Parts: sequence; structure tokens; C-alpha cells
Amino acid sequence: MIVDLNSLRAFVRVQKRVLTDDKKGGFRETWSDLGFIWAAIKPGVIRVNGKSEFLSERYGIREPAAALYEVIVRREVSLKPNMRLIWNDKTLAVVSQVTKEASSIYQKVFASEVTSGERGRRAHA
Repeated sequence: MIVDLNSLRAFVRVQKRVLTDDKKGGFRETWSDLGFIWAAIKPGVIRVNGKSEFLSERYGIREPAAALYEVIVRREVSLKPNMRLIWNDKTLAVVSQVTKEASSIYQKVFASEVTSGERGRRAHA
């Protein structure tokens, strides 16, 4: 994967889901900040041979295509599906890693935009 460093223009907060015992037989979900990183974030529609194609169709991700983003970051933090990114006014839950385009320097993931009512439910442990 070849990435232009100038494309990493989005400054995002990385958070990891933390589950703690609520002392009632369940758990309480909180999010812990891991830090900030620069990322390239693209909407979930690409052009292939002159026609639009949803990233979700190409990679077999079962998320609403309008809410899916391709995110490329340096490998300083290994993004996983139990993490989320806070970008401007959006919360993006990491839903999938792309391993076939792996690089020793960069990582590509797909993230789905989370609405305020489901901010914690979309990112899986």
C-alpha cells in the first residue's frame, strides 16, 4: 500500500472500549482515550471502471454503506474492532481491518459512523 503522507489530514482521537463490573451481574461500558493520530478518511463509495461501488460490497462488510469510511493510519496504534475514532463531530466505530493490503508502515480499516443513540453498541469487543 502506497500512501501519500499529505493525505493524512484528519486529526482523530482513538478510544478503546472498557467494560467494568457494575456489581449487579452486568457491566458498564466506558471509553478510554489512547491518544491522537493523523488519518486519511474517505467516504464509503469508490469508482471502479467508471461506476460507483460501495466499499461494503467490495469487502463484504455488513454495515450501511452511507455510514462506512475507509481509514488509513500509521501503524503507531493498531486499530481493532473494539476501538472507535472521534473525528470532528463524528464517532466512527472500527468494524474491519483490511489485511490483504497490509503494510509495515500503514494500516487500513473500515469504520462505521455511529449515531448518538448507539455510540457504544456498534464497536464490538
